[in-house]
Amino acid sequence: MGLARLVLALLLFLAAPAWAAGPVVEVAVEADAARLTVAWPAPVTVEKRLVAKGYLLTVDRALPPLAEALAELPQDLGTLKVLDDRRLQVTPAADATVGIKVRDGRKLVVAFERPPNEAMHPPDPPGGHAAHEAEDGHAEATHAADRPVAAAEAVPPSRPPVAAAGHPSGNDTLREVGLDLRTHGDAPPAEAAAQAVPPDAAVADPPRFVRFMPFEVETLRVEAKRRDGGLDLHFSWPGPVPAAAFDRAGDLWIAFAAYADAIAADRRNMVDEAGGFVRSIRQERHPEGTVLRLALTRPFEAAMTPSADGWTLRLGEGAGVPTPVRPRPTPDGALLVDGEAVLDLPASPGGGALRLALATDGPRAAPLDDRNGVRFLKAVQGAVMRLESEGVRVALTAQGVRVETPRPPGHADAPTAPAEHPTPAAAPPAAPP
Repeated sequence: MGLARLVLALLLFLAAPAWAAGPVVEVAVEADAARLTVAWPAPVTVEKRLVAKGYLLTVDRALPPLAEALAELPQDLGTLKVLDDRRLQVTPAADATVGIKVRDGRKLVVAFERPPNEAMHPPDPPGGHAAHEAEDGHAEATHAADRPVAAAEAVPPSRPPVAAAGHPSGNDTLREVGLDLRTHGDAPPAEAAAQAVPPDAAVADPPRFVRFMPFEVETLRVEAKRRDGGLDLHFSWPGPVPAAAFDRAGDLWIAFAAYADAIAADRRNMVDEAGGFVRSIRQERHPEGTVLRLALTRPFEAAMTPSADGWTLRLGEGAGVPTPVRPRPTPDGALLVDGEAVLDLPASPGGGALRLALATDGPRAAPLDDRNGVRFLKAVQGAVMRLESEGVRVALTAQGVRVETPRPPGHADAPTAPAEHPTPAAAPPAAPP
């Protein structure tokens, strides 16, 4: 009996440090970037709510003392304010972005960054952008589909979700190796030439925005299911997110205005269910969303259907280009209401539109970010005040958001879709920069 008590006391003594261990706070500061990490010894849940100038974080565990750590954060990137032992207010600077994530289920990470304003400068001439991408390995990782590419070669350390074609490993993640269903196939067609942005965009006002996406998840699950005459691909998000499907360079592209660290799928499910429709799925690098590129076995009619837990891509029999989520704006301009905007994608040869949920908490400047021909609007609370790129003009009016797009050559003056987007006579034109 005495020996049992001695062993029990010894076990309690050895386990005491683990029980007594509290949250660990780390601060990392670099040029134009700073990161605060709070790691708890047990799982933690963080609720993120958008407020007037940033985010309100509510943690289900007590916060450790943060005064010393917060003093190390540069104030020019943003501020963190402790409201009580479970609430934090995060306010980024006007020219900075903030990312908030929970890593490994127990680490709260708040990262401030002042990104280079690529959208406000003229792009390289046709061919120059592709050459620049080839130097940093991006073009090679994105388009060289005939050989596996090492993760270190294809992915910069700061943004991991780029997939190169290859064979998935045992964890079924598509982030590093991609999903390739081809038994033998050629490389996808070359990308279309880069679209030039008017020089006017280079002299626009500096952006003032917060990077805001409805959801940031560690893993986006993809599930395939056959149906009569077609295939359904379901993408699981924790709630509704803006999305679009369109055709470009012979492939089907899907863009979500939400961020996923990794794209995961069960390989057997994809091979058995999607084998006759999809040859490969790759994730394209994009800083403000999740962009997937699907190589199909042949052209299919396609449509995106929203649901409470994500989106379903429906592929059916018959040739044709994918059906966009919503019709594109009329060439004469259309007033977009009900918290929704549709932005035309002129770089897509098959046409297409990107649906974005726009709140109305106040006007903010929102520059256009163009990566891989996929355009996302960045804005504080999603409200857009002005945007100019490739002839597309966006302005915030009293009635909603007005989008003006260039008229196609030889297009009639009448709107193309009066029933869907009637052109209001009272809507004022967009203000010049």
